[in-house]
Amino acid sequence: MNQHSRAMSVRYRRSASAVCFRQEFFIVIQPLYVHPELSFQEEKTAQFVYETLQSFGHLELSRPTKTSVMARLIGQQPGRVVAIRADMDALPIQEENTFEFASTQDEG
Repeated sequence: MNQHSRAMSVRYRRSASAVCFRQEFFIVIQPLYVHPELSFQEEKTAQFVYETLQSFGHLELSRPTKTSVMARLIGQQPGRVVAIRADMDALPIQEENTFEFASTQDEG
């Protein structure tokens, strides 16, 4: 296999891997779209996130509040730390689409 063929093969594997990850990611998060929780009420969402992160391994997890999750990736070397924050509350709006993952909550 020449160098160009190897590079194309690597790109294809990365692309296929990204597509696979995207599909798996949406399967995992669909329940969050179907059953959204408003701000300061996202206890089930936080539990879902906690259990999902727990399945990854190599994370130190805690629940500072009923509606939050904190995860810390423990590296093999000391050094800098990166923090990522994400909101997980829903907005009180009426769902107008017909996607299979549309909210089942009626906020109208």
